[in-house]
Amino acid sequence: MEPLADPLAVARSLAELVAAEAAASDAAGTLTTVVVDALTDAGLFGLMVPRELGGTEADAVTTLAVFEELSRADGSTGWSFLANTSTTAFAAAYTGDAAVKEMFGGPGTPIHAGMLGPRGEAKQVDGGYQASGRFSFGSGIAHANWVGAGTLVTRDGEFVASPAGGVEMRVVFVPHERVTLRGNWDVLGLSGTGSYDYELPEQFVDEAFTFPLTAEEAQRGGPVYRLGVL
Repeated sequence: MEPLADPLAVARSLAELVAAEAAASDAAGTLTTVVVDALTDAGLFGLMVPRELGGTEADAVTTLAVFEELSRADGSTGWSFLANTSTTAFAAAYTGDAAVKEMFGGPGTPIHAGMLGPRGEAKQVDGGYQASGRFSFGSGIAHANWVGAGTLVTRDGEFVASPAGGVEMRVVFVPHERVTLRGNWDVLGLSGTGSYDYELPEQFVDEAFTFPLTAEEAQRGGPVYRLGVL
């Protein structure tokens, strides 16, 4: 990844291609390879990634303008891209250094997806969590290489309280091959978003690959990440 000088101009340059692929994306139920490759090659998946990791770290106004431009060309592309780039940004800003090194330090373009609402369980164990669950609306998950999942934290069968009160909610990230896509995406609109159901079979997730869903203190990046996930 490399920072983009004018991400909105890049998005506008892809609008014709995105619009031309819209029907094929709808028919496939997920974005076509042509669109995903174009977004990847243009560097747009790094739109919200901190600059220290090679991303553009766009401000909120620019980010929304890029979402608007892609959505104007094709609603499914705009929605899927929003889901991918925001989830990728959360992973980049809030997870631990070891996780970021693995997810963002390789030669490929990291693309994240997943349902971060707490529908799964993360059993607290030494060094991390035994996480599992079934999730819906994993927009953009078909072309993602990392998948996030929102969980409620337990220990010895009891919910763990968060510092602010209530149950601790924690997002975990695993490689795409460690989840199972369940399909179940047959809708009247935005049908090209690939918002499939998926399952996270119970597995160990290192602490570094997790963060509190209510996190507002980023481990890297500038002021925009202090907005937090919610």
